[in-house]
Amino acid sequence: MSTTIVLDKVIDPIVVARAIYADLRVEEDPDFDDLGTDMRAELVGMVFGLVPDDPYIQAAEIRLVPADFGL
Repeated sequence: MSTTIVLDKVIDPIVVARAIYADLRVEEDPDFDDLGTDMRAELVGMVFGLVPDDPYIQAAEIRLVPADFGL
């Protein structure tokens, strides 16, 4: 028995994290722009907590076309 996974799209979690960060950013708080390790981890954690039809996910989708890979 073999298992085949068919992907028609992927996302870059870092792109999604940047979009979330841009929405959360507060201009009046200059320290908020300091993306330390903890903040980065929290943002990426937020990405993996999103559902597939979330607008952040849909905006970052990269469509996969088999012909692009010679298939």
